[in-house]
Amino acid sequence: MFEHDRSAARGEMATRKLVVFKHASALGNAPAHVLFDRVKVGRNIDGAFQTIDRRLDNYPPAREFSDYVIEMERDGMPAGVEIIERL
Repeated sequence: MFEHDRSAARGEMATRKLVVFKHASALGNAPAHVLFDRVKVGRNIDGAFQTIDRRLDNYPPAREFSDYVIEMERDGMPAGVEIIERL
């Protein structure tokens, strides 16, 4: 996606994870904001998912993709919606 787009703001961006919501209906089975709220990104602190808060100020800044954890709430998905993870 960014192969030929080298702006100063993005630098050397690379796609690391792709989350696809597949709907059974062409018009969709759930609103986008409901599905996007199911994807959570947090810091990887000692192998555990941590949301950003003031207590993390003592930890060094994230420098690698492995410094983050991506979790998806799969329980209670709206009927007709499937989560597909790529990459």
